[in-house]
Amino acid sequence: MYHFLNRPDIYNLPIRLSKKDKEGPVNVFSEYFCDYELCDVRQHLWLLLEIALTAPDEVFSEPTDRADLLTFYKRTEELIEATFIIVSQQKAKD
Repeated sequence: MYHFLNRPDIYNLPIRLSKKDKEGPVNVFSEYFCDYELCDVRQHLWLLLEIALTAPDEVFSEPTDRADLLTFYKRTEELIEATFIIVSQQKAKD
């Protein structure tokens, strides 16, 4: 079972964002796309999927390559959390 399902009280809320990012979630988008161009996002997403489905993959035998992919994953999760906050705020206004 997916471990996030065991604690919806925690994992159904943003957990990666700083207090500053929670107060201004749109800034997360700017920071994200300063770090990653759209083509980078597509490439990293493809690599995550490809590795998950076809491992082992020699491309990620180096620790720095794996660390880069993990960083991308964390930053993408922050982006999703920021989107969650924006959508929640919009729903509250409606």
